[in-house]
Amino acid sequence: MREDILKREDNFDKKLLFIIVMNIIMYWMVFPALLLFFTSFLFIGKPNFWLTIPGVSSIILGLLFSFWATGDLFFGGYGLPLKYSPTKRLVKDGMYSVCRHPLYLGFSLYLLGLFFLNVTSMGLIIYLIYLGVLAIIIIKEERELRERFGKNYDEYINNTPIFFPTGSYNSGVCPSLVWMFLFLAGKFVSTFVYRIKVIGRENIPDEDFLLISNHTNFFDPVFIICRLNKYIRFTASDHFYQRIHYIFKFTGSIPIKRWDTSANSILKLLRISKEGNIVGFFPEGTRIWDGRPYVPKEGIMKLMNMLKKPIVAVRINGGHLNQPRWKNGFNKTSMEIVVERIDDPEAAIDFSLSKKSYNPENIYPDYRGVENYIWACPKCGNLKFRSKKDSIFCPQCGFEDIKPNIEKVQQYHDSLPEKFKNGTLIDKAKRINIRGKDIIDKIYKFELNDEGLFINDEKIEVDLMMIDGYSDFYIYKDRKMKGFRFQKTKALMWKEMIEIKCNVKRNRYIFRDK
Repeated sequence: MREDILKREDNFDKKLLFIIVMNIIMYWMVFPALLLFFTSFLFIGKPNFWLTIPGVSSIILGLLFSFWATGDLFFGGYGLPLKYSPTKRLVKDGMYSVCRHPLYLGFSLYLLGLFFLNVTSMGLIIYLIYLGVLAIIIIKEERELRERFGKNYDEYINNTPIFFPTGSYNSGVCPSLVWMFLFLAGKFVSTFVYRIKVIGRENIPDEDFLLISNHTNFFDPVFIICRLNKYIRFTASDHFYQRIHYIFKFTGSIPIKRWDTSANSILKLLRISKEGNIVGFFPEGTRIWDGRPYVPKEGIMKLMNMLKKPIVAVRINGGHLNQPRWKNGFNKTSMEIVVERIDDPEAAIDFSLSKKSYNPENIYPDYRGVENYIWACPKCGNLKFRSKKDSIFCPQCGFEDIKPNIEKVQQYHDSLPEKFKNGTLIDKAKRINIRGKDIIDKIYKFELNDEGLFINDEKIEVDLMMIDGYSDFYIYKDRKMKGFRFQKTKALMWKEMIEIKCNVKRNRYIFRDK
């Protein structure tokens, strides 16, 4: 049954792609070429140097407007300017907030630029005839749109100019132009480089929804967006958002404070969802280390009920192998995005955070960096544990394991806290700011013993801890955050051992589904 559905989807995608390509060829190539041939055949044009620049500019601007407007229809209206695949909802945002027919405006600019490059009096007459025919087409199209969308379209007409772009731009449910170009790049990579397979595409509703997913690697949002072909506004840690806000700003990400419950962030999320946007987030709140999922953050199910949207649950299979959190780089491994429509929040979370997302018998393509996770030798406890591409080893006791599977790596890591719970840990660290940049400051001495955590011999009571990436260690105390980067030891070691020795309540970011 599933294979039949996938086969029908594949045939539909190929048929739609063929129709799109044929429309581009006929509308943007054949039709303009025939007009230019007709005018140049009857009246030979004389290129004018002073019209070349505005002609080329008009062509580029027309193509840009048309691409942007088509993207708004696709991502904001869930359709295309084709009778074969019409939009599912009225698009009033993006380029369609500037004028009601930006696609026709773009094509008119494109055609005008072509006539500028081949100047004839007949060309001007034909262009004016084209505008007259276009006016008739617009009148007919608006009549059809009024029948489809009723009062909603009447309100849109009253607030938006018909053709000239004099309206106020409002992004609303439509992505930015930069986002669309990034989408094309991500679409190419996810389709032809990683060949990510989608299972259950038919479960995606033709309306805005809430999407949740397990968080296996850094590029999960990119893979989901590009393979599902949807403008999904994912939540992002406010801490990380500030690091590369210039990118997140164009991707429509929603910054959420990681350290405490922010009413403003929740209200912003609810407002964006209510406007008709597809909202997505990761219930775990952070990337996994070893394939095993975390339990969801507190209040996630309550938030899902507040949003009152259809729920699409996604599970990424194989994403952990592609980019383990402890590795600085990528492995080219196969991945699957499994999609289900599950409107019960608890059942949706169970589906997304299932252990089916990885096979414990799999081996990693590259083990370099695994010492950030297995932070000491599982045999002798040496903190200078090392890794090579195909193995892990200890230079002190001679321990070595060649290509251990995921389950064995998990076991090595889980054995470490017992070895160190009665010892003392000492290291030095330098301060870093919220963007991970060094702070010119003194070096801080860290010591963890049975009495607690000491920084520069001062005992510190810790409320919460967080690791950004695999190396940056952040402590949250008295509503203040301080970041450190250790010189010889690993951030995960300090976080896990502080939780044990200082009886810090294991917060929502570190539970594992065992």
